[in-house]
Amino acid sequence: MLKRNEIAWLNVASQKGETITSSPLDSEMTPNFLTERHTFVWNVKLDKKIFTWGIKMADQEAFYEFQTHFASAMHEATVKDKFKKISVSPLRIVLLGVPNILTSE
Repeated sequence: MLKRNEIAWLNVASQKGETITSSPLDSEMTPNFLTERHTFVWNVKLDKKIFTWGIKMADQEAFYEFQTHFASAMHEATVKDKFKKISVSPLRIVLLGVPNILTSE
């Protein structure tokens, strides 16, 4: 269970393990699950700009597994109370789009 001053994060990494993006689990991310497309979409706020990210799961099983783990993690992160034990397992996901947020304007 998270303590009041701890923050949980959603981390998206490449197959090589390189971080693509990280987002704190909070209400500002406005998470959305597109069941028919096996896709999860959320917002990332960076330097007063908002970027929308999406990940597509390989199949319905992976989608529901991610959705279950995410719901548990989001509950624990926002309510700061244990929902249920979250086991970590690799998911088969494909990044839908990667905006170039690492370059300065």
